[in-house]
Parts: sequence; structure tokens; C-alpha cells
Amino acid sequence: MIAGRYFENQMVNSYFLIAFTTCFRFFASPDAGISVL
Repeated sequence: MIAGRYFENQMVNSYFLIAFTTCFRFFASPDAGISVL
């Protein structure tokens, strides 16, 4: 149970990290953000 919850938290953290970096790149330089998407 604890291991599953830890794994789930890691998945959520990875998702938010990817979303944050994508948004940051998009706002930092629109061209780079579009190329990444």
C-alpha cells in the first residue's frame, strides 16, 4: 500500500514537473515552446 502510494506520488510529481517545464519553455520563448509541443 505504501509502495503503491509512493509510486503514485512520483507519477503525479513527474506529470506536474513536465507540465511546468513545458509552460516555462513556452513563456520563455514561444518558438521553442511550439517546437517542443
